Amino acid sequence: MSRKKEIDDLYFRFLNLKRAVEDVTRLRTLDALEQGILTYIAKAGLAGKMLNVSDLIHSRIASPVTVHKRLGNLKKLGYIRIKPLRGQYPAKAIALSDKTVRFFNELSRGMLQITR
Repeated sequence: MSRKKEIDDLYFRFLNLKRAVEDVTRLRTLDALEQGILTYIAKAGLAGKMLNVSDLIHSRIASPVTVHKRLGNLKKLGYIRIKPLRGQYPAKAIALSDKTVRFFNELSRGMLQITR
């Protein structure tokens, strides 16, 4: 008798949960790279680290051109703030905006709502 191989459905349940959270929050859906950049910045902030644009480029999340383009888009949408670092030209600090903090908090509330 051959045993049928089955795919563990945990990942697919995760995707359904993620989709449900996005539906509940009704927030603008960012693409995966933009979400990854925001998550990277948020993790650094939680660890007490201040990031600059060079840090993000050296993280190898994407090519330097793509990182710059996505940072510009995130700034335009109001998810991040980019400010020159005093005395360290041309370095620029990246920080999450209040809108992004609300975004992460809303996602957390959505996850709690879905999992109850």
